[in-house]
Amino acid sequence: MTKIACAQFDPKIFETASNLKKMEAMAREAAAKGARLVVFPECATTGYCIESKEEALQVAEAVPGETTKNLKRFAWNLTFISLPALSKELGTTFIIRRFLLDRRV
Repeated sequence: MTKIACAQFDPKIFETASNLKKMEAMAREAAAKGARLVVFPECATTGYCIESKEEALQVAEAVPGETTKNLKRFAWNLTFISLPALSKELGTTFIIRRFLLDRRV
């Protein structure tokens, strides 16, 4: 049986680095308790309440990108990390993606 952890926290808007730090700590704690999959909330890296296209442009990024690189770095002791992320494609078209980071790949 695979143990799954649901991570819930209050991400800070536009504070990706500190949000990633908190997520890493939560992922390590979940792994220490036997979780093989950690599911984070939507917009966990960027924070919620993006109210305009201009704000979205400030935090949107490609997948793969810097955030997925950081998440993969701390997924070492898990099988998967699931995270929806705001991504940017074609300059101004935004989509929400849910992706799995698999340490075996």
